[in-house]
Amino acid sequence: MDKRIGITGNFEIWVGDKKIAEGKNRFTRYLMSSIVVIIASTWGSAEIVYAHYYTRALAYNATARVGKDTATSTTTTMTDLVDKIDVAPSSITRKLWRSEAEWKYMAEFLFRWDAGVLPSTTIGEFGVYLTLDSDDWSSPAPNPNRCTAGCPVGGADTRLASRIASADGKFTEFYYDNTEPLTYIWRLIVQIK
Repeated sequence: MDKRIGITGNFEIWVGDKKIAEGKNRFTRYLMSSIVVIIASTWGSAEIVYAHYYTRALAYNATARVGKDTATSTTTTMTDLVDKIDVAPSSITRKLWRSEAEWKYMAEFLFRWDAGVLPSTTIGEFGVYLTLDSDDWSSPAPNPNRCTAGCPVGGADTRLASRIASADGKFTEFYYDNTEPLTYIWRLIVQIK
């Protein structure tokens, strides 16, 4: 029997202790390109005289933002939210999960904005930002290495990895009253099927 590897993801949105939405994630080209670059690279650091550079993991500088746009659909070429409220979450919690019975591995990020941190407003989009490579490398890129010191691929920076939007029907836009905390849970799931 042939087995396949699937990469999917899901999200949850909570206001206070009430879950108001859940669904499947949308990913950008930067996340997909970075996964391939990491798999194809043999090393992620470079020694230079008196210095050593290390490649940062994807969760380095991980963050999320909310936005007010309710009309623009998500595309894989998006680089940012359409109408971003540039306020960082109050806290970020990362977890790894695995289920050997299902051959399922999951990375989970919990982004939480405490009450009063965001303005009260209509929310129509959420974005997750990770340390991702640019996808401007020439194809094919022989013997790639992921680093910042003269390698054929890289250019790692904080980039939009995933966007969900009410315009895509992922959730219904809602008016957020900032008297309660807002929580966005984002998961990336890899499963052998």
